[in-house]
Amino acid sequence: MKNIWVNQLEPGRKVDDKFVIRKLEIKDYNGRRFLSLEFGDRTGRISGVCWEGVEDFLHNLSVGNIVRVQGTVGTFKDMPQITVASMQAVAGGAYDPSDFLPTGPREPQKMIGEIDEIIDALGDKHYKALLLEIFNDGIIRRKFSFAPAAKLWHHCYIGGLAEHTLNIVYLCQAIAKIYPQLDKDLLIAGALLHDIGKIDTYSLGNFFEYTDEGRLLGHIIIGDRLICNKIARLRDFPVEKKKLIRHLVLSHQGTYEQASPVLPQTLEANVLYIADLLDSRVGGIMKVVNKNKRPGKRWTDYVKLIERYIYLGKNSGEQ
Repeated sequence: MKNIWVNQLEPGRKVDDKFVIRKLEIKDYNGRRFLSLEFGDRTGRISGVCWEGVEDFLHNLSVGNIVRVQGTVGTFKDMPQITVASMQAVAGGAYDPSDFLPTGPREPQKMIGEIDEIIDALGDKHYKALLLEIFNDGIIRRKFSFAPAAKLWHHCYIGGLAEHTLNIVYLCQAIAKIYPQLDKDLLIAGALLHDIGKIDTYSLGNFFEYTDEGRLLGHIIIGDRLICNKIARLRDFPVEKKKLIRHLVLSHQGTYEQASPVLPQTLEANVLYIADLLDSRVGGIMKVVNKNKRPGKRWTDYVKLIERYIYLGKNSGEQ
């Protein structure tokens, strides 16, 4: 069991504990080689720097290794940083993997059960057949249960993809009550499948990282391919419905700048985009707020992804 977590590391504190190496790069400063590092555990990330034993560490350690780190926490550009005195690789049986991969608030298998109930209640036989073909696939089902919804921003923990997907479904169900013009079954099917490509986008080692396919193709293209392959196994799946469900998945990021290959061009696609944006934004902001909330702090650090600070209030962190 770890003794100290990343979110407890403050300047001046001595460090002697296990962390996963998330980044490891060799750099040069005034002719002197050093290691620029990033360490992590299930509570967060912290940068590190090592000036001694650079060649030995490069030869014996790599990204993804669990290491025992000894050193002292200082600061670099106003952020905590570990100055490393020594590092040793930790053998596989000498650490608890759950110390390094964060888990969500909900049980993955219970969420999969909710998804089964949603599919069972669907009225459209074609969309229902497609969803059953996908979610009854044992490999897909297992991957979906444990995948994160993102690497760093929102729902980035074990079960995060299932939680995010259910949130989108429930948002879409509520919206469909207000707007009866919507094709509800198409919208719900799109909500369930919009991020299905993420099952092969992230690897679940000692931290979340992109797979080669995830980096080269992206989750939208991976998901579209999976859906097309499953539709090909279904007899007489309507061409028009194939076009519509693919469009929801391909357009759900909303803009070209957000990596959507096409813009949302149906009513259902626009609703799905907005629901996805809402849940991902709320999830991301909640993560930032929880990370920054402490007595006396009124604003979060600058959030580069959304280009703004978030107000915490004058009683931040008080019980």
